[in-house]
Amino acid sequence: MLAALFSVAVSAAFLTLSEDLPKILEKANESAALEESSPAEASPRIAIVIDDCGADMRMARRVLSSGVPMTWAILPYLRYSSDTAEMLREAGAPFLIHVPMQAEVDPPGRAGRPGPYLIGAGMSPEAVREALVPILDSLEGAFGINNHRGSKATSDRGVMDAVMEVIAERDLFFFDSRTSSRSVAYDSAIKHGLHAASNSLFLDGESDRDKIASRMREALNLAQRRGVIAVICHLRPETVAFLEDFAGEFIDGGHKSGVKFITLAEWPDDRF
Repeated sequence: MLAALFSVAVSAAFLTLSEDLPKILEKANESAALEESSPAEASPRIAIVIDDCGADMRMARRVLSSGVPMTWAILPYLRYSSDTAEMLREAGAPFLIHVPMQAEVDPPGRAGRPGPYLIGAGMSPEAVREALVPILDSLEGAFGINNHRGSKATSDRGVMDAVMEVIAERDLFFFDSRTSSRSVAYDSAIKHGLHAASNSLFLDGESDRDKIASRMREALNLAQRRGVIAVICHLRPETVAFLEDFAGEFIDGGHKSGVKFITLAEWPDDRF
């Protein structure tokens, strides 16, 4: 029942962050800029995470064919969620489960009717487990999870601790999408001993090819300074077209800037 209700609620809105994205991006980037980083390695690295997969196989195949190394994040319970996971397993491409979490703009959940999210603020550890375990079971082969939206849920330490307890039992990776500068999700993951990473910036907060390219240049510069970063983009037409064009800039598995692109499955253990 929960899965069916979510699938209906998300079908028209899963491609957009209904939170105030421009403000969130600035806050998240300002916060990330304050983080200390370890000395940059000889080859700076970027892990691209492509969110909101599971509703469009045609665009998913285009991205996979581009050859750009990336980590996929599949929304559960959508029409092509299982097909996307099967395609990625066959290709040996790593993927996360993109778990829908409550945003500040979302109404409070009601019993059995959480709204456009499956993990909400104020949920008991038992309720978190009851919702999360079927999600994890729904997509075989996922090596971790990240949050879809979730500015409210990821700011709730009790809920995040409950999430981390469940995924720690399965030794899964956690990626904090940082849709809010108030997120405690990454800190909670580290506290629970998980291998984890945190988003540094969104590439496609605006669906404009030139602006996506500008954000990628920013990401390249940031990687040069920090050594290794993770960034997010989405399975949207302009983003897919950009990635196809961008694929032509790779040289010997790297990039002409000297930055190497990796997946989160290759995220270094020392970046805790």
